[in-house]
Amino acid sequence: MTMANRTRSFLALLALAVALGGCGPAATPAPTPRPAPTPTSAATAAETDSWLQAELAPGEAVIWYLGHCSYAIRTRSHLLIFDYQESSDGQARKRRPSTPGLDNGWIVPQQIAGQAVRVLVTHSHSDHYSSLIFDWQGKIPDLVYYFGWQAASDPAHHYLVGPRAQLTSDGLEIYTINSHHNDVPEVAYLVKVDGLVIYHNGDYMGEFQSDYPFLREVTPRIDLTFAIRGYEDGTPYLAQNLDLFTRFEHGAVFPTHDTAGGSGYAAFEQVFRAQVPGLAIHVPLRVGERFVYREGKVTREGER
Repeated sequence: MTMANRTRSFLALLALAVALGGCGPAATPAPTPRPAPTPTSAATAAETDSWLQAELAPGEAVIWYLGHCSYAIRTRSHLLIFDYQESSDGQARKRRPSTPGLDNGWIVPQQIAGQAVRVLVTHSHSDHYSSLIFDWQGKIPDLVYYFGWQAASDPAHHYLVGPRAQLTSDGLEIYTINSHHNDVPEVAYLVKVDGLVIYHNGDYMGEFQSDYPFLREVTPRIDLTFAIRGYEDGTPYLAQNLDLFTRFEHGAVFPTHDTAGGSGYAAFEQVFRAQVPGLAIHVPLRVGERFVYREGKVTREGER
């Protein structure tokens, strides 16, 4: 199908998505994960601690939605945290709970102090970056920062200013592609770690027609894709997302830049499932929701 035909088809689907915007995500059959001595009950602080200690195989991951554009991803030997801030989830304000933790979308250094924590920030806009991440220093023994711009002068941090920076460090293989947004330099990350390939878009809106082929040379498949919630006609992210979703094979896609359980995420799911049949999209319904990725499939908290 040509891009023009895709766009015409999309416009019809968009009208349906808008009409159904208040609906929740479409129901999908719960995948059956490989049996393992790991927890599957509803989210609690104790449950989260169990997942932080659970033995994961290469290619497996536990994912927590931390609001807006931020996700925490525990792999076999690392805990990756992308674009963490504590102010917003889409248009909604984040409000600190009485007992914060990953299970309700907050980073508490004491909870993850036993992890090899890798903090990745795409750019300096406040919905992607907060200087509070530096407060974790001294509280998490194994802590490394990666920035898509020259965020500081500490030589212990990694600054992937590009263009198309590449870095292999401590079991991570990182590739970036670059753009500017409101005169702020920014990157999208492609990370290979512990048998997984992870893509986090941030606000990247660049020359995807050449950048995605560059990343396609690195990998034909992305296990965990964190894509900006851009599906509306006239927005540059529509064509960019269609290219991303069709150029690569994807294990699981998670949207960013909206409110958990909101109509924007639901419309994103409806539109792109129709545009790209078989695309596995997983919309977060609450801040702190947990997903488990095994054998190329995702189960949500409470599913077995």
